[in-house]
Amino acid sequence: MVLLKAVFVFLLVIFSNWVVVSSEFVSEKTAEYVTKDEMNKVLELVKIQDQRISDLKTEMTKKNMEINRFDIRVAELEMRVLEQSKKIAELEANDKNEIEQLRGTETKSQHTSGAQLAYSTSSYRVDQEHKIIEGESTGNEMKQRDVATGHYQRRSIQAQVAFSAYLSHFQDHLGLHQTIKFDKIITNDGNAYNAVTGIFTVPVTGTYVFIFYINSSNSNVVFRLMANNALKASGVSRPAVLNQIKDVQGGGMVVLRLNQGVAVWIENANADSIVYSTDENRWVTFSGFLLY
Repeated sequence: MVLLKAVFVFLLVIFSNWVVVSSEFVSEKTAEYVTKDEMNKVLELVKIQDQRISDLKTEMTKKNMEINRFDIRVAELEMRVLEQSKKIAELEANDKNEIEQLRGTETKSQHTSGAQLAYSTSSYRVDQEHKIIEGESTGNEMKQRDVATGHYQRRSIQAQVAFSAYLSHFQDHLGLHQTIKFDKIITNDGNAYNAVTGIFTVPVTGTYVFIFYINSSNSNVVFRLMANNALKASGVSRPAVLNQIKDVQGGGMVVLRLNQGVAVWIENANADSIVYSTDENRWVTFSGFLLY
């Protein structure tokens, strides 16, 4: 009986171990199949994620390129703004200098005119006294001669206003109504002409003569002489055939009665005009003088 119980227990233990081993075997096989299936799904997901990452990298590269282009454009704009700011500052400084020069010229002209007027008045009085004395001693013939002498003396004082200047370089693309700056001065008695601005400022009221010449071979050029913002004379250089070898020169002359302080200048009447003038060939000139 005891032996049977022992055999039974032995068999029961063996069966229990067999069941456990079988369960573990089944579990391992099942786990193995599940892991492969999941692994395939994971691999698929990994591929999808890799593709997504690749797409994102491509998109990011494009965005970075666009950002770089924007950065370059911004840098160019900033440089352009800086250059324009410098140019504006230079223009403002030039305008300030020109205004100061004009004011200095006007002040000097006023002082010169005042001195000339005082000297002229004094000379006139001396002449009158001289005429009276000479007239009493020598008669009417000496009077007339002294009157002529006094008139000549006063004219010689006033006639110290004359200028002549020329353009020393080739100039193209002249703008409409652009003032021509005759930059090289030949004569400037009275310092009434400003080579920086191209403007002659009348230093004393009187009658003036102005002469100007222009030259071109490949464009129709029209210059206008302006006084007190009004057209006073015109000159034209109009080649029969544009771009020809021979140059064509034209010009104008005018006599004007002008008050002190009036500005006189030459301006271009056609856009994109081209004129030729150099130090060796002074074909573009502007001159004027006080007649009486």
